[in-house]
Amino acid sequence: MRAAGLVVRPESITQPDPPDILCEIEGLGQVGFELVQLDDQLELQRMKYLGRGPEFWEDALRETPREVVERHRATQINVAFDATANLDLTRFGGQFLTSLSVL
Repeated sequence: MRAAGLVVRPESITQPDPPDILCEIEGLGQVGFELVQLDDQLELQRMKYLGRGPEFWEDALRETPREVVERHRATQINVAFDATANLDLTRFGGQFLTSLSVL
């Protein structure tokens, strides 16, 4: 949790199964974590593809006519998983999305 910048209230940690771990995180409230084993070959392959998302998008856009790309650029929102994200980045993202919804 330290690497993610999360402050866990130690007295709140339980293991109800599911989820594997349930706890209170300052600023977020109650959060559940489900632990998985990443030695399954299919799961590892999916994770590799997930990391290559931007590359796949670039290839797809290269084959898409420019006028189609421009027409959709203003309405497109890309969401990506970032295993290195921390609570500060999460808060920034929430503020950013809130400011977009006001516009």
